This record gives sequence, structure tokens and C-alpha cells, in this order.
Amino acid sequence: MTKYAQRIPDNVCFAVLLIGCMLAQTVSAGGLVMVEAVEFQPLAAATRRLVSARVAALLDETSNPELRDRALDQKPYWHIERSRIGDSQTVPVELIVNGQSVDQQEITTNGSIVPVAFNFSIERSSWIALRIFPSSHTNPIFVIVDEQPIHASRRSASWCAEAIEVCWEQKVDRIRKEERTAARNAYDVARETYRSIENTSNIEQLRTGQNYSWM
Repeated sequence: MTKYAQRIPDNVCFAVLLIGCMLAQTVSAGGLVMVEAVEFQPLAAATRRLVSARVAALLDETSNPELRDRALDQKPYWHIERSRIGDSQTVPVELIVNGQSVDQQEITTNGSIVPVAFNFSIERSSWIALRIFPSSHTNPIFVIVDEQPIHASRRSASWCAEAIEVCWEQKVDRIRKEERTAARNAYDVARETYRSIENTSNIEQLRTGQNYSWM
């Protein structure tokens, strides 16, 4: 098993997230978050799976409400202090399946490496990840069922199609006039691709009222 570790200053947050041998890391002011390793194992039932990991997080014993309670569109955007549960020294570790939080466990942020495990049912090809929101997020592991591709939900495809138009409106004035027709055609291809996915997907929108991952 490969371990990733680094000595860091007290005023730096170094997040190292390892899942399926894919590494992602972020740096900001604050404490420490680390997922040392993640294992994905089949269970007895055909559609049941076990995801286990060893996770560490480090926060000051005293909370910082001014930082913790800031709106998510205010800097610093991803910070372990924002993940603190109340005034405790715990944070939630979530299991993400297809962008949706399906389970979570709380860990104590004293720097100790602790095991976490999640059992979940999977009926179609999906991607999974672990997250401490809004602080850290692993790269995904892709789980293929019956050799079928991973399909987006109708809601996700619709959002992407609408985002293409938002992006166009923000960038069109910065595109040279002689290049706008070609650029518009390229944007149209992207939009129609997402609309095609929306029209052919048999997956309805995910449950509302949750924080969704955007990977």
C-alpha cells in the first residue's frame, strides 16, 4: 500500500485524497485532511458493495465560527473549518455515488488515522468517491455493471446544456467577430450533445435538498 505523507506548517491545510490509486490534493489555510487509502470490495449480495478507507483530519480544538459560517461563495471556498460540525472537533466523511451523498460517517479531527466503511447498493454503472464537504474530495472510481456505460441523469444533462448557453453569453463578446460563427457552431454541437443525452436518459433527477458533487 502506498502512503502519502508530508510535514506541513501549522498554518497550512494540506489535503491528500487517494482513491483507486488516483491522487488529488489541495492547499489552503487551516488544518489537515488525508485519505490514506481506499478499498472497494464486493459483498455477498450481487448488488452490494463495501467501500473502506483510512482517513485523517486535523483541526484546532477551538472552532472559528466567523470562517465556518461564511457563505460558500466567499473565500476560502474549500476549507476544513467549514466542515466542522457545530463547535465539536468532528467532520463528516461522505460516500458519493453519481454526485449524490448516499451515506456518511463522522470522524474526530485530532490527526489520527481512523478506518471508515460504507455498504451501499449499486444497480447500474456509476462513479463513487469520498468527500468532506466543503473541504476535500477524492477522484472517482468507476464501477461498471453489466458492461453498460455510466449514464447521466436527465437533470444533470439538462444542467450541462443550459450551462453551455451561460458560458456562451459570458464569452461571446471576447471572441473575434470573424470567428464567432465557428465558435457558435461548436457550442451548438456541445449543447445538442447534452440535449440528446437528456432525451435518451432513463434516469430521473436525483433527490433534492442535498449538496451535489460536480465531478
